[in-house]
Amino acid sequence: MQDFPNASLLESRQTGTETQISMDQQNTTVTAMDNGDKNRKKIAWSGIVATVPQAGGGRKEVIKNVSGVAEPGEVLALMGGSGAGKTTLMNILAHLDTNGVEYYGDVTVNGKKITKQRMRQMCAYVQQVDLFCGTLTVREQLTYTDCTAEQRMERVESVLRDMNLIDCQNTLIGIPNRMKGISIGEKKRLAFACEILTDPQILFCDEPTSGLDAFMASEVVRALLDLAAKGKTIIVVLHQPSSTVFRMFHKVCFMATGKTVYHGAVDKLCPFFDGLGREFRVPESYNPADFVMSEISISPETEKDDIQRIEFIISEYQKSDIGNEMLKNTRTTIDEFGGYGEEEEDDGSNRYNSSFATQFNVLLKRSLRTTLRDPLLLRVRFAQIVVTAILVGVVNWRTELRFYINANNIPSYFRHISYLSWFKHGFEALEANQWKPITEIPGCSPAANPLTASSTQGYCPAVNGEGILERRGIDTPLYVNVLILFVSFFIYRFIGLMALKVRVRFAK
Repeated sequence: MQDFPNASLLESRQTGTETQISMDQQNTTVTAMDNGDKNRKKIAWSGIVATVPQAGGGRKEVIKNVSGVAEPGEVLALMGGSGAGKTTLMNILAHLDTNGVEYYGDVTVNGKKITKQRMRQMCAYVQQVDLFCGTLTVREQLTYTDCTAEQRMERVESVLRDMNLIDCQNTLIGIPNRMKGISIGEKKRLAFACEILTDPQILFCDEPTSGLDAFMASEVVRALLDLAAKGKTIIVVLHQPSSTVFRMFHKVCFMATGKTVYHGAVDKLCPFFDGLGREFRVPESYNPADFVMSEISISPETEKDDIQRIEFIISEYQKSDIGNEMLKNTRTTIDEFGGYGEEEEDDGSNRYNSSFATQFNVLLKRSLRTTLRDPLLLRVRFAQIVVTAILVGVVNWRTELRFYINANNIPSYFRHISYLSWFKHGFEALEANQWKPITEIPGCSPAANPLTASSTQGYCPAVNGEGILERRGIDTPLYVNVLILFVSFFIYRFIGLMALKVRVRFAK
């Protein structure tokens, strides 16, 4: 490991930073406790085992008997190398639909199991990729996100202040490489703001500091601490935070090979590793997160030794006071909140807070505003409409009243293609429905051949509806055309579904 020069100076600076962070964390805990137990949500998980399918068949364990607790009023960071299982664990805790992942174990909120729908009602999930309408301002984005509450404007004002977005509230969000907008750090805070508008008690964040410098990352984490100070339970997945950002978290959970390496307070991490031996002692002026990540990482050249080292750390953690305290806290969560059982499900009311008419009205206004503010998109859509109209019009140009071709005049080697078109069967069904009931056409007298019927007033195509259908080459019954349309509806959509699945598979 590498030691840095001027260690004493850095240590003095870190001491001041740690003192400020410690004061912030103490204030967070006190404020969270002052909010009472009514809205506090304590998440506990015990004996979680998760498997994923393998390419050659069978399943592979990615999470192996993992337990832990996330307390209200605290920010818990899940850390580990690629494939450690941290993101899978967070998705399991959030009750998200995980593709191909099967798991068993207990996940409780306040000591009770909950349904997927109930978890979605009480939690929010901040994705790693920010999805915004770049042509909207910060305030407009928040307003459209929460448009049904009576006090929505007051809520938007409160969230703007909490996330420190007042200065950029009227600035366009922006589109990368096309339109200037707010900074990356402000976009991250806006992502949090959009999720906390509904005041969720549990917040899951996937890589909230990715792509940010040290200052912006610390600002984002400080915003999370402010949310935790209101009694919220926050779980984040991180990869490589700076030392300053790392010390801001209340607790950390390191994972490796699908197991828990350490789950406890951040300030107890270094003493724990120091107690494992001289080779595990965290060097002074060294980022503890980087040190632990290096100790629990696996290199292909030294895979056997790395796995033995990780298993040793896991074994020592399970025997330590920190590990026993965490496991005890997991088990006592059930008794703390009055027994084990199923939490009440949602009340069965409308799962959407807004009616269909309200959603349609809001989305229509947002789409119109987005289109008008994006000149490139406006020009492309205008050209698309004009070109499409011209192409459709050219098809009918100079048809000389001969738009409908007689099916009998189509060459036999092309005729089978028409049976694949729903236009053919739809048109024949309409024609049969129109002409079949007509037994006589006034003014037309029968002749030897109904196709050459005569009329006192001039040419007459047929004497009845059947003659019209025969003249146009339509001999398929009405119910057959309707049945073919019904079957085609499902066949073409099934083909589209298969094509979409193939595309998704190749995209992965």
